[in-house]
Amino acid sequence: MGRSLTAQERAVIEAMIAQADGDSPGQRPSAIQRARWAAALEQTTVDHECGCGLCPTIDLAWNGQAVGCEGEWVVLEAFSASGEMVLLFVDGDRPSCLEVVPSEDQPVALPRPEELRPARWVPAE
Repeated sequence: MGRSLTAQERAVIEAMIAQADGDSPGQRPSAIQRARWAAALEQTTVDHECGCGLCPTIDLAWNGQAVGCEGEWVVLEAFSASGEMVLLFVDGDRPSCLEVVPSEDQPVALPRPEELRPARWVPAE
């Protein structure tokens, strides 16, 4: 059974939508896309929490239904102040997963939104 987003989860998702760019070159969301994703948060809840014991990753639901892999798929990427990668997956114009990737095998907490730094994609040489 799902639950509501916490204030911090919602704030991190909002910050990712507003500031983060895609995980591949040239994947910079438009202002229209960002506005649609932000508007979808009104009906977004937590469908599932990761059970690994290391991360605060959550899968999201929209209108009570898990967000499926349909339509355009975008991955927004940022880093926390302590170096953890933070990813927001968007499927079919709806946020579907907020993932925090530990940089080591140590438990990590959800970063504060103001700590997020956009990832910079650098092409391989």
